[in-house]
Order: sequence, then structure tokens, then C-alpha cells
Amino acid sequence: MKFRVEVVCINDGGQEHRSHVLEMERRQLAMETLGLTLCESKAMLERVQEFVVARQTAENLEQRRHCQNCGERYTAKGGGTIGVKTLFGAVEVANPRWNRCSCQQDGTKTFRPTAAWLRGTTSPELLYVENKWASLIPFAKVADLLQEVLPADANHETIRRHVQATTERMEEELGEERQLNLFDGERVEQEEQPLPDGPITVGIDGGYVRASHKEGFFEVIAGRSVVAFRRAADDEVPESKCFGYVQTYDEKPRRRLYELMKSQGLQDNQQVVFMSDGGEDVRRVQMYLHPSSEHWIDWRSTSLCASRCCSSRPSRCRAKPIEPRRPRSCPSGSTA
Repeated sequence: MKFRVEVVCINDGGQEHRSHVLEMERRQLAMETLGLTLCESKAMLERVQEFVVARQTAENLEQRRHCQNCGERYTAKGGGTIGVKTLFGAVEVANPRWNRCSCQQDGTKTFRPTAAWLRGTTSPELLYVENKWASLIPFAKVADLLQEVLPADANHETIRRHVQATTERMEEELGEERQLNLFDGERVEQEEQPLPDGPITVGIDGGYVRASHKEGFFEVIAGRSVVAFRRAADDEVPESKCFGYVQTYDEKPRRRLYELMKSQGLQDNQQVVFMSDGGEDVRRVQMYLHPSSEHWIDWRSTSLCASRCCSSRPSRCRAKPIEPRRPRSCPSGSTA
């Protein structure tokens, strides 16, 4: 049997535009011939994307062809296209240059109508996939995976630049670092606030990682934030979120941790429990971060650290066994 795939575009006026996408043939049914192959699916996605983009741009140019002030039709100064990378292949977008109407005195004599909506040459969908996958695997592997399963045009250097640009934009949107003993605005009275969700437990710890090319070590602070339950029975409990940063490099660790908890629905009257080994680096991040916080010492990590110290230097070890106890919490949120 034969299969022919076509795509149909119906504009607002009811006019149809058709395009042949793919034709394939199947003879004997087997696991190898069941459904579409990887090559066929990539070819179909690429051709459908080209047709959809072409019809979208043509319709948009037709809508912008007349002056909004007097209704006169813009005359063409020149043609041209611009390449745009999308998740389903690189496409050529019509990018003509038109002369301005005589009634428009401001601005240049010519303009490109696509500048009203075209922002960059990479689609947001492709940027999303690149950034998400690049957070899990190396840049080169992301490029190989994109080219393997999708008709996308990608290379590791381009992905690295895209991730770097996204990171810089997110850093600008993050805001200034939260100072010690400084809360956002005046605290709303407890009785005026809605009942909060369950406690948020934040576990935080640090460790040293070997730098590349064996050029020393650097300290990494990492942790996880977990919400116990939602007050409303119909609301799903949000997934736990992880965070991490390089202690000597990150300039906004407190702001980063605070915004992470805010994304989980943090309120001023909600209980927050910080668990750490009491080290100075991790203690500075959580101190005065939330007005209703408690700080617990993870005695297991402290005991393991002490045990390693004693085993490495038995002659200097005079420490007595540590008895676990709960630290007292100050009203300001610091540990007494």
C-alpha cells in the first residue's frame, strides 16, 4: 500500500493552500515496517515546518502591505530572505524591504516589515530544548542528539553560546542579592495571611570538586528544597527542587535560594526548616533569609567529618562523642 501525506492551510477568507509533504510505500507488515521510520518522520516534520512558515509569513506580509494612516500600498524596495533555525529544521523567512508611505515623515525611507515580530534567528522552542538538555549532558552530546532525532541544525559551539546568553539574561532578571536581616517590605500580620502550606525543608551542604586539567579544587554548595504538603486537598504537592552554585564565584546565592523557595509557594508565615552541618559558608546563605525559619544541625555529617579527622590524625584527636540536640531558634531566624 501507498501513503501520501499532505498539509492544507485554510486562511481567514476560506481559501485553501495545499502542499505535498511525503509519499511512502509499505508492502509486508513487520516490526521494521510498522509506522514511520526515523528518516521519514524527520523529513515530514521538516517539510511541514517549511510550508507552515511560508504561509504564516505570506499572510503576515499581506496584512502589513498597506499604510495604517492613509491605506496606500507600500512599494517594494527589494526582496530577500533570512534564515531562522527552528526545532524542526532551518527555514527561510521572507524578509523584503519596502518604501515608507509619503504620509510618514518620521523614520528611515525604507523598512523591513518582518522587524515588527522577528527577534533573533533561533526559535524559542529550539532554545528551550537546547538549554534543558545542556543542563544534563555535554554540549556536543546535545548537538548529536538533536541531529539524530530531529531535523534540527545544531553544533556544540552554537549551543554553548545560546546557553550562556540565556544564563546572563536569567541573572539580570534575578535581581540584587538579599542582604542580611533585610526582608521584602513590611511583614503582613499573621492573622491577615492565608493558611500556609506544609513546612519547606531545605537541606544544604558543601563539598570540593576537582577543577578541569587538575588545576586545583573549588567548593560547590548544593541542596534540595522540599514542600511537605499543600493546604488545599486538590492541589498537587510540588516536586522538590535542587540548587547548586560555586561558593567563590556566585554573587547572589541568597537571592537564588530565596527565589527557588518562592517558586514553591513560600509565604511569610510558612515554616521553613534549614538543615546543614553548620559550616560558615552554608550558614551565611540561610541566615536571616526567612522570618519564620528554623535551623537544624545535621549531626550525622558533623560526626562523619569528625570521624575522618580523628582517623587521619589520631594523635591530635581529643574530641568527645557528640550528643545530638536541637538548636534553639531565634525570632529573627538565626540559630542560637
